[in-house]
Amino acid sequence: MRSTTFLPTFLLPLLASAAAIGPVSLVRHEDFVNHTVTTSDGYQLNLQRLVSGFAGTPQPNKIVYLQHGLFDSSDTWLLNGPENSLAYVLANQGYDVWMGNSRGNQYSPTTNDKFSWDEMAQFDLPAFVSYVLKQTKANKLSLIGHSQGAVEIVASLADGNLPPSQLSGVALLGPPAQLTNQRSKLFAALAKLHTDEVTKRIPSKIFVPTLQFFNSAFGDLDVSYDVLYQFIFGPSKHLADSNFAGHFPAPTSGRNLAHWIQSARTGLFQHYQEGTAPAKIYDLTSIPANTVKVATFVGANDFLATETDVVEYLNPGLQENGNLVSTQTFPGYAHMDFTWAKDAVKTVYPVVLSFLEGL
Repeated sequence: MRSTTFLPTFLLPLLASAAAIGPVSLVRHEDFVNHTVTTSDGYQLNLQRLVSGFAGTPQPNKIVYLQHGLFDSSDTWLLNGPENSLAYVLANQGYDVWMGNSRGNQYSPTTNDKFSWDEMAQFDLPAFVSYVLKQTKANKLSLIGHSQGAVEIVASLADGNLPPSQLSGVALLGPPAQLTNQRSKLFAALAKLHTDEVTKRIPSKIFVPTLQFFNSAFGDLDVSYDVLYQFIFGPSKHLADSNFAGHFPAPTSGRNLAHWIQSARTGLFQHYQEGTAPAKIYDLTSIPANTVKVATFVGANDFLATETDVVEYLNPGLQENGNLVSTQTFPGYAHMDFTWAKDAVKTVYPVVLSFLEGL
């Protein structure tokens, strides 16, 4: 495990084109420290620390770790610039902000692609949390997860890989743990056609360049993310302009996509399914009672983490053992709005901060 000061690589192309970067050009390289974390199964992962906020230095015992979602990276916490991105909002409130990158994305590349978010929950997240606590000499930290990142947190807690004793609280942004009522036309089509049988066999040397092609195409063609939202994530009027072109989709494994397709077909919060044997189900009630405070944040227009699935499945599972302390639905918000919306700094982030401050 090592750390070095660096300018995040995603900023280099941004700085070359003012039209593409928006407010992100204000990010300073001295604000970041790069860490390498090695998991117990041998993966080397990138971890970024925002070492100075624009309002001063972090306060003791205010440590927060951010986990991105599917086809995403730590970029997602920064792309709306210093005034409107969650990472900076937290830093400006005195939080010591850490941002992990899941195995297989552009900051944590690997040639071993036999993984899905099962392994991220089992190995990556616990390794990140342990590393941050060791570096900060703290006993606890708070977790914020978006999309797949939120699912990783819940899965890691449910299977006992992440000790609740290490956590002050957990904020789940758009958590698609169960996809019984998901409305994404893309995932519905992929599930119906059983495309997981194909995607799980695509090696990273083919799958990753394919994702990078779409990433580049979105940036070069300035694809309207409104169209993408309608088809995959749900309709939104909150999306900031074009800061995200060229950053999404980020690389992952074909097996990870296959896992999501399986979940979309069964509608269950399940492990990756090997062969014809039924997949193991993540049991929310196995999280020890009254051990971690959890808040869920729901978008009324979210096609993946639908309000119905969160309210009728995830929340009751967390509430049964007394771990759910609050939930809030945001009208008009779609799946990616929790990190990309131009007005999240006025709507979502104050609620997140209020939750953290109340821990």
